[in-house]
Amino acid sequence: MPSRKILRYGVSAGNDYRAEAILVETKGTRFRCAKRCFRIETWARHQVLNALAAVVCARELGVPWTGIRDGLAKAEFPPGRQTPRVIQGRWIIDDTYNANPLSLAAALTTLSAFPSSGRRFVVCGDMAELGSGDVAWHRRAGRMIAESSADLVLTMGPSARWISQEASRRGCASRHYQRLRALALRLKKETRPGDVILIKGSRRMRLERLLLYLEELF
Repeated sequence: MPSRKILRYGVSAGNDYRAEAILVETKGTRFRCAKRCFRIETWARHQVLNALAAVVCARELGVPWTGIRDGLAKAEFPPGRQTPRVIQGRWIIDDTYNANPLSLAAALTTLSAFPSSGRRFVVCGDMAELGSGDVAWHRRAGRMIAESSADLVLTMGPSARWISQEASRRGCASRHYQRLRALALRLKKETRPGDVILIKGSRRMRLERLLLYLEELF
């Protein structure tokens, strides 16, 4: 078997390519690698590892550091996957493409790390296709949100009701809605410029419609 070159990347010491000084800012996320600074246009800290993988591949293909830096800065992330938005001074983390317990945990990490002194809101729809564990997983999601930086959680969907109930039971202000426009009106009433809103739900919930309501109402 021919020998293979093995390269390791990550955030810990001992990697061939290591991301350091990771900093989430309102304009994106910065990190350093090989004493060089890079920026990606997302607030999702975990995307740094994907960016670092691109750095490794590009370097092995002979791409100059400046080309890598410029390419990452221009990289566009798929819509609805923690896409950064701003609506009338409100910071929106658009994570409407899909949802499961692990991706919700990642989204809550992004919400907590976001550099704003404003209040933090979580809008949650159902997490679909969880089978017999549906109620238990949605209750667990409510606990996660209650233990996060969220000031208020607004839910929609038959299963998301369990999120709201569990969050409330653990001391987090929560409200469940049947209609998306009513939820949007609550956000209009509660939020101010500088606040952060995470919107998260499975594809069938189509929570991207909330963005249209917010653009209309604000």
